[in-house]
Amino acid sequence: MHAYQIVAKLDAELKRIDIIKCIKSNERIRFRGVNLSGLDLSKLDLTKIDFSYACLRNVCFSNCDLHGAKLNYVDAKRANFSDASLESSESVGANLRAVTLSVGANLGSAKKNCSFWGASLVAAELHDVDLRNASLEGACLVSAQLHDVDLANANLEAASLERADLKNIKTTTNTKFKDANLQEAYVENVNFQHLEGAKLALVTPSGNGVICRRSHFF
Repeated sequence: MHAYQIVAKLDAELKRIDIIKCIKSNERIRFRGVNLSGLDLSKLDLTKIDFSYACLRNVCFSNCDLHGAKLNYVDAKRANFSDASLESSESVGANLRAVTLSVGANLGSAKKNCSFWGASLVAAELHDVDLRNASLEGACLVSAQLHDVDLANANLEAASLERADLKNIKTTTNTKFKDANLQEAYVENVNFQHLEGAKLALVTPSGNGVICRRSHFF
């Protein structure tokens, strides 16, 4: 039985063992539009699998290899990507609200950028994550925590970073913040020259950093 036939038959009843069987089948695997919500897929090799339009709510992808995977337009609210590798993956238009992307998660790629264009990362925890060269253009990062995130050469043009915590983020002169909204964001130990073009509002001291206070003039 081909992998796509297994998926079509089981759909919402899929379990971890079914996913493993699909992987071992050596067939081209696609989970487009499939409901995988709540599954524990930790430590699996999910390279180049197409999850586009799938429901991935509360799925555990911890320590997974998602290199080259397609996550376009998925609903992955509260999914756990801790220590997962998403190099060269695509997440265009994905709902990644409140996902966990903690220490060890790798979403950048010098070879091909990881795309989060227009993705929702509201309240996401991105602690010490590698986002070098990633595309976050137009992404919604409201209230996201980006402690120690590496944004070298990343594109955050027109991204919404309102109330985000940008403590110790790593940037370069090639990191793009043009028209990014940082109003009410907390910024600490960041080179402001690298934030050129961003909407900062009124910068006021707060603790060891600053808050870009909203103003009625903006």
